[in-house]
Amino acid sequence: MRSYQTMMCAFLTATSIESAVAGTATPLEAMVNSEVIAVMPDGRMAKSTIIEPAKMDELKKIAKPIPWCMMFMLGSDGNVYMINTSEHQPMVECENMVQ
Repeated sequence: MRSYQTMMCAFLTATSIESAVAGTATPLEAMVNSEVIAVMPDGRMAKSTIIEPAKMDELKKIAKPIPWCMMFMLGSDGNVYMINTSEHQPMVECENMVQ
């Protein structure tokens, strides 16, 4: 689950669901090869580029591809929440945000 969240956090934005529906989301830059992004539950983020091919291969063994568009939000309580986008309407909203 930790590696799954790490790969999905490329889609993390500071917008809420209401702003996504309103169409005011700002797309982020795409990840580059060998880039790893970490997200903490309180919203802190960091990214790093792994230059050692052996380390990247090691991480790929425990990583899983992202199956669909993912959404995250930072709640007023200071916690990051992953939004379930497996249903049609949230999936459409997610895809519209990144276009």
